[in-house]
Amino acid sequence: MSPENSNLLMYLITIPVSLAILIGREWFIISVQGIFGKNLAVKTNQHESLLEKVDIWALGLLIYAGVSWSGLTKKGKIPTAFQFALSQIWFIIVALVIFIYYKLKNPEPDSVVLIVIEDILRKCWSLHILAYIPLPPFDASFFYSNFKSAQILSFVFKISITVMFLTNMWNNNFINGIEFLNWLNIR
Repeated sequence: MSPENSNLLMYLITIPVSLAILIGREWFIISVQGIFGKNLAVKTNQHESLLEKVDIWALGLLIYAGVSWSGLTKKGKIPTAFQFALSQIWFIIVALVIFIYYKLKNPEPDSVVLIVIEDILRKCWSLHILAYIPLPPFDASFFYSNFKSAQILSFVFKISITVMFLTNMWNNNFINGIEFLNWLNIR
């Protein structure tokens, strides 16, 4: 496959992969909270669709730059420590299932399946690692996200982080998941 076709294919694949990871995470959080009862439910509109729960800014950045915050903390949505933990468990479960699939199927090099597997693993890795930064808009900022100043700080940091991600200032091999793929012997 030529490099031009490979890059175009990567961009076409990254949109549904990013949507699936973030919407799947929202579904997982809602499902597990339903098991444990409504007292753990998030204090937002329960009639929202899963797509409405996804932070569009984070989704766009994840699609374009390959790294982003996961959007668990966004305006009008104050997560709990339980939701933060569920979010991190989701990324680990997805990465584990995809890795097991890779080991069982052993796809051909440069195949579409391998490109999808690599994209999912890289995105889960970067979302999982970046979530532990205790600054808005990252997920670990949940403990002070309900303050008015945190909303302003979050907006300022979103702009700053977007510029850093788009200019590749943070896009190193550890954060974007390439080292993770090497460690798993996928690359």
